[in-house]
Amino acid sequence: MRLIERLLSPALARTALRVHTAIQAGRRAVDILVRTAGRRFPVVAPVLLVGFIGLFVAVRAVVWPSLVGALLPPDATVTALTPVDVLFFQIQLAAAGAALVALPPVAFLARDALAGLEIPLLRRRRRWLAPAAACLFVLGVAYAFGVVFPLLFDLFATNAQQGGFQPNYLLVEWVEFLVLYAFLFGVVAELPLVMYTLAATGIASYRRFRRRWWVSLVVAGALGAVLGRTERPLTFLAVAGALLVLYAAGLAASARVGDPSPGGRRDAEVDPDVFLTRVRAIGRRRLRGMASAFADGPVTDDEFERWIADAGAVARRLRRWAPAVLGLFAAVAGGTFLALYPDGVGLLRADLLARLPPERAAAVSVVLLKPPKAVEFSVAVALLFGVLSIPPVLLYAVWPAVTDRGLAGGDRRIFPVWGAVLVGCLAGVGTASYVWLTPEALSTLLADARGHGLELTLRLPALLWFVLYGTVGMGLVAAVPATVVLFERAGVVTYRTLVRRWRAVAFGFLVVATTAPGGMFMAFAIAVPATLTYGLGLGALRFERLVRGRRTGRPG
Repeated sequence: MRLIERLLSPALARTALRVHTAIQAGRRAVDILVRTAGRRFPVVAPVLLVGFIGLFVAVRAVVWPSLVGALLPPDATVTALTPVDVLFFQIQLAAAGAALVALPPVAFLARDALAGLEIPLLRRRRRWLAPAAACLFVLGVAYAFGVVFPLLFDLFATNAQQGGFQPNYLLVEWVEFLVLYAFLFGVVAELPLVMYTLAATGIASYRRFRRRWWVSLVVAGALGAVLGRTERPLTFLAVAGALLVLYAAGLAASARVGDPSPGGRRDAEVDPDVFLTRVRAIGRRRLRGMASAFADGPVTDDEFERWIADAGAVARRLRRWAPAVLGLFAAVAGGTFLALYPDGVGLLRADLLARLPPERAAAVSVVLLKPPKAVEFSVAVALLFGVLSIPPVLLYAVWPAVTDRGLAGGDRRIFPVWGAVLVGCLAGVGTASYVWLTPEALSTLLADARGHGLELTLRLPALLWFVLYGTVGMGLVAAVPATVVLFERAGVVTYRTLVRRWRAVAFGFLVVATTAPGGMFMAFAIAVPATLTYGLGLGALRFERLVRGRRTGRPG
């Protein structure tokens, strides 16, 4: 059987066709609305003007004072950096609301063109989709402002105060936070309608949604745990409970769908067999092009088939070990987050400043301009440690498939040893760096600033990332030569390959380092030491080969 015929079954092609038809219908609907608004602008303009004026007056008189009074705790403040900030955002909110107010009239004017679209739903189902979507979006936004935001801002304020900071928000970031997360809650509230639409179009089914109920439970629990711990059950329930209720409503809605078969809707414009043939051809061409980019030359059909078979064998091992890998990630990330939140960040700041000379510790002030940043740092560090815990287990899981298919060699028992080495480097070198190197480096920077007559004010996130780079970064850099030696001794990779691929390794270090905060300077500050320690590992291997060659009489 041909590769693409196995890769894309007829059932999958029919689902892809339905998705394609729905996306095309959505694009045409947006195009119709935009063209109608431009063509009938003299009719739409008065609606926009009246809506803008009314909403602007309402925002200034009612909405803005209510937001500040209802969402912020009594001891939290919002600071505007320029005099026009408040007026600017009031105008923006009124303009966005006016655009939403004008949308129903535009849809009414375009009703004839919209009725002619090829939407894979029965006509009687389409009539209530737009009202249902609007109602769900409004309910999601109202839930965010009425329930989630007050609890969330109270959480941020409490976390900042426990770290020794006064909760203070910059107006621009505060409004952007409100708008973004209110919009996200409105979109998430569409989940029941999305599940119903997927079931009605035949893309997914009620049975599939019911079998995957545990996914919603995991996602809801993870989000609830991030935003509210066990001592804050209201915040946890506000997020996790709402997601579970939405999924239950989506299950109930998708269960009411009769036949999503082609007889219940108009025939699609594209024949399924033609679409399947087209997708198979495009898939083969794209995948072979990607494979050729990583090979020395063009990839033949046999080589391509073998590559896909190798990838399938590895994927099957990954699927078998997925619960263990995800469980380890959740345990490490969750434990790290619980250690840092809510008191860990404040304790870390106090301990670091206590390690500085008293005259220099007194000369620096640490400020928290954005209360959510402390929580964001805790989440980022938790995710980082969770990701770092995965590679040894992941390689241990897939290595039998890798060796059976001749892709690589070596004993997979080296990977638990490698994991222990990583933990030892992070714990030993990281702790030593935190105790001696990081305070000394910070003290030197403070002395340099004072020598130039500057008063140094550090933002808390910048100080925390400085500490993280000086501890976790040093531990990972120290683990590079140990990794090189371990993998070569276990036969995972040969010495010649390590030497020949050093440029690719150095480039990989730089690419990974660019994902860290701090810009290109910090990226090079991480990548260059890592590359140098990689060379140190190669030097150790070269020395070992020379010594062994002298003992055995063979050249190293």
